[in-house]
Amino acid sequence: MRAIGFHWHAVQRDLLVLGLHATDLFTPKLTAPEVLSLIVAAPPGSSVCHVLDNGTMLASLETNQPDWRTTRKQPAAEAKSEFTSIADYEAHRAKVFNRKGT
Repeated sequence: MRAIGFHWHAVQRDLLVLGLHATDLFTPKLTAPEVLSLIVAAPPGSSVCHVLDNGTMLASLETNQPDWRTTRKQPAAEAKSEFTSIADYEAHRAKVFNRKGT
């Protein structure tokens, strides 16, 4: 619920999109569990999601699941070429093509 205090304008904007107002918070119209769901399960594109987690799903972070940005595989290191110059490459290429032609 810190989002209500620290990011009030984002919460209020999402409430307005839903046709609700701040006066509806914690009333029968918008109960405490519903307010919690509004913040914790904020969908991508909502203001709350944007300010709390840069547009990724906040719910996955709330359940202590690993952050997809830090667990994805890093790109493989670039393969090192065995050729030290273009002339070396061209010589190798000529040798390979000459073998295939005979």
